[in-house]
Amino acid sequence: MLDQILYEDTTDELEPFTPENGEMPSPLSSLTPSPISSPAPSSIPLPQDLPISSASTSNSRKRHSKQQSKKNKKKRRSEQNRSASSIQPRSSANKRHVVPATPLVSDFSTAHEARVASTAYIGLRDTETDIEDKTYSLQELVGPQSHFHFDLVAWAATETVPIADDEDRVTVIMVAPPQTDDWKACVQAATDKLEKERCRCRFKNEQLVHRRGSFPALSTGIFYGNGMMEPANVSHNVNNTAVLYRLTHHWAFQRMSGFVTGMMKVWAPRLYDYYHSHFDDVLKSDSRLRPAFENSVFAAAAFNFGPETICFPHVDYGNLPFGWCPIWSLGRYDYKKGGHLVLWDLKLVIEFPPGSLIVIPSGILRHSNTKIQRGESRYSFTQYTAGGLFRWVDYGFQTFESYCNNRTATEAARDEHDKRRRWKMGLSLYSTLADLGLC
Repeated sequence: MLDQILYEDTTDELEPFTPENGEMPSPLSSLTPSPISSPAPSSIPLPQDLPISSASTSNSRKRHSKQQSKKNKKKRRSEQNRSASSIQPRSSANKRHVVPATPLVSDFSTAHEARVASTAYIGLRDTETDIEDKTYSLQELVGPQSHFHFDLVAWAATETVPIADDEDRVTVIMVAPPQTDDWKACVQAATDKLEKERCRCRFKNEQLVHRRGSFPALSTGIFYGNGMMEPANVSHNVNNTAVLYRLTHHWAFQRMSGFVTGMMKVWAPRLYDYYHSHFDDVLKSDSRLRPAFENSVFAAAAFNFGPETICFPHVDYGNLPFGWCPIWSLGRYDYKKGGHLVLWDLKLVIEFPPGSLIVIPSGILRHSNTKIQRGESRYSFTQYTAGGLFRWVDYGFQTFESYCNNRTATEAARDEHDKRRRWKMGLSLYSTLADLGLC
């Protein structure tokens, strides 16, 4: 996932489960996805300003303002306590956001070009040698002087734009946030909170400079992989633990997380159901596990503190390869000149305005950001789930070694069959343009 650091920042040194180091498949409870369903007929509550009569006195306006402030705080507290399953997109969401969308279609073959482990629980390390681990300017990637000659995608984040692969699967979405004053206040509050909490963190050297870039970052939530015996909560020192608690319980980040949940139910309901069922099983298996956000189906989140969060080209191979990672861009920068999201495999450079959201399968797509201008700032907030958590559930809540020691020859044969089908099954969870009525 773009802009994330995994599990105490140790995943870069530890090998993931891959075909090369002996990973075996696990049984699937079902390889047949449920049919795509229409959005549920309720809504994600959004705070709304109440009109004030022009005849109101100054005292009346003050009383009204206090009353409204109390109502907004009460609504925010209510939203913080909501579960992902209780969040339902408005019945008009499909008509307002999906139907008018104009998709982009790439010639990238997700099915055949994506680098995926044989079991399709994780991606593979990025082995591209002609791309340096550095930040690139916009001019280096697009235009007549560019060595790469990528396509520039202009996007003001006023309309949602899905990006489909060569078989019309919608694998990437540029999501337009609500165009309201209260949403702008939400984005501003999230930015201010990140800036404030950055000064309270205590970073290790490896948290300041890492394979994703030269900026401090912290993750929180649940992780499993790299030879761990069981899933665990991401741990930090006392200072950083307190910072992450305040961030994940802040109303602005709570609202952004809930928005992602509603978006996923509209644009990829089958994928949402897959995440929800597995994550629900993870939480039920161990009461000690604490998700980053209660209103999300993503197990973990990463906060990237900048002040220049500009990623090197990389692939987050530890994430579910057919899964999604929501990326929120925050800060104060000219999105026409810098801060773009670069999707190297699709050869696209996408404008990424502050306060907007792009979701990508970061476990398979190489991605980065373009440089911002001197004196500007950029931060980001992302969510993700390690592919190992899905494997843990499918293994029956045990390690690969334990599972193999207890399975029969018949089960082993079935596992090999499931292994060959899992990637195809995962791709079927994406909505197609036809599913969405866009072709």
